[in-house]
Amino acid sequence: MITELEFGKITLSPYAKGKTAKLYLLSAPGNPFSLTVSDYGATVVAACLADGEGKQHPIVRGYDSLGFYERAEGYLGAVVGRFGNRIAKGRFTLDGKDYTLYTNNGVNHLHGGRYGFDKKLYSALLSDGNEPYAEFSSFSPDGEEGYPGNLSYSVRYTLVRGGFTVSYRAETDAPTPLNLTNHTYFNLDGEGVIEDHLFTIDADRYLPTDETLIPTGILKKTAGSPFDFGNIKSFGSALSSDDPDIETAGGIDHCFVFPDEKTGFLPRAVAVSEKSGIRMVFSTDRPAVQVYTGNFLGDPDFPFSGGERQKRRAAFCLESEGFPDAPNHTAFPDCILRPGEVFRSLTGYTFDFLK
Repeated sequence: MITELEFGKITLSPYAKGKTAKLYLLSAPGNPFSLTVSDYGATVVAACLADGEGKQHPIVRGYDSLGFYERAEGYLGAVVGRFGNRIAKGRFTLDGKDYTLYTNNGVNHLHGGRYGFDKKLYSALLSDGNEPYAEFSSFSPDGEEGYPGNLSYSVRYTLVRGGFTVSYRAETDAPTPLNLTNHTYFNLDGEGVIEDHLFTIDADRYLPTDETLIPTGILKKTAGSPFDFGNIKSFGSALSSDDPDIETAGGIDHCFVFPDEKTGFLPRAVAVSEKSGIRMVFSTDRPAVQVYTGNFLGDPDFPFSGGERQKRRAAFCLESEGFPDAPNHTAFPDCILRPGEVFRSLTGYTFDFLK
């Protein structure tokens, strides 16, 4: 079933100032997992997993107030674009023409710019049943934040057994960079920090970065490095490393690349909390994922849902994606969507309790 609630009046977004945002709670009989999403930013606001006694365990970080989503940094739960992740110095060349984007992350462009897709109010299409979904659609006009082409796109959140999927679709009338992703922050304990969470990922390479967190262009093997999560280990064991890549980012904020020979929608990573006993399985058809350990969390002005004060590393993100700064690296997988093409992608997150 889908329960619809008002979330509040939008006061800041130039796309939707004065309009009312809504919340949609997706649930189904017999499904221990429930998901709350908003048409503001196509945002995951809350998610809970019920145990055998019916107790609800929150597993994502969110805010109680729409105003916090408008004002806070961090993109909690939102869809980001047109280009998720960073583009160096907000510049790229496409088909011989130079483009300049808004720089909102030091000298770089991040997650779509000043008013990215996280600041839009979306049209909602709802479908009930055993696997209810909320599909959010929007339009990005030519020149928005500096990007070329008129882009129509949608994101659908579907409740599945023990979790949810996120499916994307987009079309354009002119060539444009595209890297849609979701920025949900997970904490399988529902509180505290995530250093003790265990993590494993099927990634044989990662992208080192410069001091502004732009990929250097090198694909480095994970084997023998702190980024080697081939065997399950705690986030903290990597975060305590003196590896230069860890120190530069203040933690993990890197693109992990899946083996070239493994394509399609596949399970790619697993996170486990021994404290709560919750396991999360991450699946995607994208070639890579940005693993982020909440290194920049900690703003005291924006407590999490329930009033818990923000802390550094209070959550982690798994952002399915193409490569960061791909428009400026010819050796990276192509990120350009062209007229006549339809971009489609699927990412899934499922949860259960360890036996």
